[in-house]
Amino acid sequence: MSTFQNKINNKDSNYPELESLSLRTDFKSMPTYKKHDSKADPKSGVNWERAVWRLFYNMGAEAFNNDKILTFDLKQFLKNKNPPNCKSIQIDNLCIMRDRYVFIIECKETTKNKNGINASNLIKKELSNWKDLQQYKRKRFESIFGKNLRILHVIATKGYNWNKTDIEKLSKNNFILLREEEIQYFSGCYEKSKSSWFTFNQFLSTFRRGHNDFGAGKQLQTVGFRTETKLSSFSNLPKTKEEDLDDITEDIDKEYAYTTSYKVKDLLKISSVSHHKADQIYNMGKVLKNAYQRILSGTRLNRKTGIPFHIESSDSPFINNLLINYKGEKPLELCWTEITKGQKRGGLITFDKLSPGMFHLIDGQHRLFGYCPLIEDNPSTKYGEHELVVTIFDNLNPRQEAQVFLDVNKKQEKVNPNLTLEIQRMIGVIGDPKDQIISLSQSVILGLSNPKNKKSPFISPSAIANSDNISTDSFGMKKQGGKITNVGLHTYIADSPLLYISNKDFTTGIAYKSGHDDVDSFNNTVDNLVNIYSEFFNRIRAANEKLWVKHDKAGRKLPNNDMMSTNIPIGGLLLLLDKFVEFEIGTKQKTNVLNRIDKHIKTLQKIFSKLSTQDEINLFNSSRYGGSGPKGFYYYVLENYYTKLIDNKTKDKIKKDKEKYSKKKTIKIIPQEILDETQKLIDERKLKKSASERAQDTEKIFSKWLPVFYGKVFGENYWNDYIRPEHQQQYKKADDADIQRQKKKKKRYSVMLYYLNWVDWQSIVDTTWQKSKAHDNYIDNYFKNSAYFKNEHNSDLRNLIEEIFFIQLDKGKNGKKENLSWFDIADYTRDEKSHPRDEDWLNQADIDNWNRLEPKIDDVITKIRKLTSI
Repeated sequence: MSTFQNKINNKDSNYPELESLSLRTDFKSMPTYKKHDSKADPKSGVNWERAVWRLFYNMGAEAFNNDKILTFDLKQFLKNKNPPNCKSIQIDNLCIMRDRYVFIIECKETTKNKNGINASNLIKKELSNWKDLQQYKRKRFESIFGKNLRILHVIATKGYNWNKTDIEKLSKNNFILLREEEIQYFSGCYEKSKSSWFTFNQFLSTFRRGHNDFGAGKQLQTVGFRTETKLSSFSNLPKTKEEDLDDITEDIDKEYAYTTSYKVKDLLKISSVSHHKADQIYNMGKVLKNAYQRILSGTRLNRKTGIPFHIESSDSPFINNLLINYKGEKPLELCWTEITKGQKRGGLITFDKLSPGMFHLIDGQHRLFGYCPLIEDNPSTKYGEHELVVTIFDNLNPRQEAQVFLDVNKKQEKVNPNLTLEIQRMIGVIGDPKDQIISLSQSVILGLSNPKNKKSPFISPSAIANSDNISTDSFGMKKQGGKITNVGLHTYIADSPLLYISNKDFTTGIAYKSGHDDVDSFNNTVDNLVNIYSEFFNRIRAANEKLWVKHDKAGRKLPNNDMMSTNIPIGGLLLLLDKFVEFEIGTKQKTNVLNRIDKHIKTLQKIFSKLSTQDEINLFNSSRYGGSGPKGFYYYVLENYYTKLIDNKTKDKIKKDKEKYSKKKTIKIIPQEILDETQKLIDERKLKKSASERAQDTEKIFSKWLPVFYGKVFGENYWNDYIRPEHQQQYKKADDADIQRQKKKKKRYSVMLYYLNWVDWQSIVDTTWQKSKAHDNYIDNYFKNSAYFKNEHNSDLRNLIEEIFFIQLDKGKNGKKENLSWFDIADYTRDEKSHPRDEDWLNQADIDNWNRLEPKIDDVITKIRKLTSI
């Protein structure tokens, strides 16, 4: 980058463009003028330009255009035979990246239609001009910085719908197309991994696949050995035509694996991850369309605590091998030269062409990309010379890649179950019936969560959580996702009679749609199921939109994670849908499911459209369902709104569920860390001399136990289920404080009550006591049915508060004002240490009051501890 640095730093007057360029080293963080401004006029296109700029910045751009308008001077070309018809051209974004990549970017945004407009007209209007100017932009840039560069032209669009033909027109004219889908995907890669190197590798592997970017004039040759292998679970091919198999070959029994080693610096440039969330990227095609991997974890790539730290500390590479799928154009068999000695398994592996994304990492992505932070710090670091052992497969199709991944990782611990399910989607109609049902369920869930499915009620906003828990909007900004999980949906979809009636055979399912072969039938059935579920939940959503959607302060849509965007209500409604089907259809196939159950859906729409505040509390207070979860929700709806659908079999199930619920152990063991931390604080408090210091330590101790009390009495979700509706002032105060900490990028409290103080806690306890009768509905059923609450407190919430929290400071006085006034004393006492002044805050009477109160507060904590450990 020395040429770039010298040119940009010196600002040669012959090149006015240099005034608009900056080096990354001049900025310690992303410049504020490039941040997304939601208040900006969207018609101006500024937001979109900034979103694109931000992506390249996050991918590690070493130089870029700054806040000054970048204009290329084209006057020197006016004497040519075919000069441009303008003296200058404005460049929206220009980014210079590692390995001599230069991106000259044209941004186009339209807001004419919220569903997007056809890009064909844009192509007709602009392509010719873009193409004409392409060469002159390149020439002008080369006149400033020289020719030893990889200059790439990008068209970035927002609000346009692209078809395959128009995309191919751009590609044939050497343009890269970036749409909202690409911005979201690559921004998500960065937000999850926090690795510029990895994100840019993913970018290059998508758009530079097949280009010999790293092999010009040299070969990569190593000694290795070849082993015949066999991939599991691919011997039972479906009954289908060969051309419909999406790259699945007939010759699947005989495969070879090649084992060798490469230096990290060579591996990094040509390796990528077949990430399963990339299937919206337009030109991945069959190669990556069904990719399966997960984005790298930023925690594991952390420079100080993750894999890079381990590499530095040990100064040694990992000894276990990476599993790689070679995706080059030249078959690996032709890259192999056998050595005849020994068992004739040895040989030379020679690559003449080294392309980005030539190697797909099947397993070991963190071990390889863990070197990225070290190389980003120092491109010539000694760690780039580390050698890693690799086992290479030759052009496996995506399903075979996924099978290898599953074979390796299913046997290991801590594999995300949501991820494993998503991968099994790729098995399709291959494998046994159980695998087919899993694949069918996963294909349906993919259809419901696919942003392109405009009919899905789970899309706007996104209510189904990613398995990697990262979501970004079309501007590349992080956004809140819903709490509906893959596992949560799969649990009930996979057992639905819509998918199968007997023997896990999807051809027996009520929603089965036949086709000309097994694969076609499978796909038709997926489409039918997605339509059924989309229409069912769309009608429910339309009945009461606020249960599904809330808005942030900027007015942006967010999934309502306090109401419908969670597993319990959605799972319960899936069970209810199955009940409708069972009642009206039985086991009949080839029927219009939605028409047959229409009257029940209409009833459901009326129910949701007329919910009172109390109805909402009853329906969405998750603590009322205990361990039953979705089943509890389903039974509640049946008993309250669909009594005619409750037959003896269902009635027996409900009864057994309630008995199991009542008998279940009501008290959870206190986390050891709370006990340990409490003891530590008590020990520290003994060493403090001043009353104010001890009051502060007591506050810390009490803050640990008050959430334990409310969690026990009102359930684990007490903050949203109870505090939010009944203690709104304290809820808002804590929520605002939490938002401020996020804005300041400070560590957030894990417990929202920690944001509050003695005065707030007093108000909450007081309100619980004063309105105990009204608040009785919120009590967790486990606790409500416990012998402790029934026998020792006569099932009386008011009595419980009095027995635990009331402290009688003066004999003969009773009531809230006296017996909860100790909160005020504790707050007053701690203030001297919190707000030190030249003069003493507390007098002797105050100190005496505290000395009498301190052991009594300890008694309160002891009672809470007893309450939670019975």
